[in-house]
Amino acid sequence: MAKEIIEINPNVAWYSLQELTFRFPIVNKRWQLNGDLFEFFYDLDEQPETDPWGRKLTSWNRIGQTEINDWVNATTNGTYYRLTSVQGKTVALWMYPSPSHPLYK
Repeated sequence: MAKEIIEINPNVAWYSLQELTFRFPIVNKRWQLNGDLFEFFYDLDEQPETDPWGRKLTSWNRIGQTEINDWVNATTNGTYYRLTSVQGKTVALWMYPSPSHPLYK
């Protein structure tokens, strides 16, 4: 079975994440909206399985690129991001170590 991959157009994004969450409320309460970021704080050996809207996280790539991504290291110790889309508009998701995680600073 082929791995499911969503194609993301990073040039089409939600201008207001408050509008996004008004129209599509967060159902996975492990995710939180902090200003202009969707954040998930993970414990040791943990990764989220669903996005803020309860959808299974799938691999993704940017339109016109062949590199397939899941969580991308954001060059900050323990911080990762991934892209997804809601109604064809790009949304970035961020994952940080929780206070109980050894990488937390």
